[in-house]
Parts: sequence; C-alpha cells; structure tokens
Amino acid sequence: MLLLMGIDSIFGMYDFLIAYGWDFIPGLRNKMRKEVFVLILVIGFFLNGLLFITNNGWWWFNLFNSYACGDCLMMVLVFETCIIAVYLGFDKFDALLYARTGELTPRYLKFCILYISIPMMTGLLAYAMYAEYSYTMEPRW
Repeated sequence: MLLLMGIDSIFGMYDFLIAYGWDFIPGLRNKMRKEVFVLILVIGFFLNGLLFITNNGWWWFNLFNSYACGDCLMMVLVFETCIIAVYLGFDKFDALLYARTGELTPRYLKFCILYISIPMMTGLLAYAMYAEYSYTMEPRW
C-alpha cells in the first residue's frame, strides 16, 4: 500500500511539473515538443536519483531529509496556512473557492483550520526547532 502511494505521489509530482512548465512558460512551447520536455525532466530526476544509490547514498538521504524535508517544510506549511486563513481571510477564501467549484467550505473545517491546526502546527514547529538547536555534542560532565 505504501509503495503504491509513493509511486502515485511521484506520478502526481511529475504531472504537476510538466503541466506547470508547459502552461506557464510560453516560450517553451515554441522551442520544443512536449515529449522532449518530459524526457528532459525525467532524465534530470533520474540523474538526481543516482545520488541515492551510490556508496554515499545514505549520507545524501540524511542531507536531503534534514535540510529539505524537516523543519523547513513545516515552516512553509505554517506560514501558508496562516496567510490563507488570517491574512487573506477565510471568508474571502471561501468566496474564491465557491466561484471555482460551486461548493462552500464546511463550518467545522474552518474551525479546525483556524483554532486547531494553526496552534498545533506552530507548537510542533517550536518543539522541532527547540529539539534541534538544544542538542549539543559536548559531554555533560
């Protein structure tokens, strides 16, 4: 199940990057065919993945895991949620969502995002930063 979910996530990421590159870079359509663009992306990701199967693959994995996936991703998540919920305003966000999909956001979801998710994510981020920066390599004697 986890393997299939991981493969599905990779296909979703590829599809997003292909659509983003193809739609939002207009000069790209004139310079190459879509198949060539997809081939360039796939070869780039393949070469990036070769880092992880070398003898130093575990070191590269820990480097990516520590500096690209941990606290930085949580910080982006907290700031995005705060900007959408507080700065943009949930009523404005709900109106934009209704204009796009024709559905309103349920009331309990608004409550959960504003009063449960944001404080919980902020607390987790504060704890993660405290745990990372309070760890010392010196002996305690």
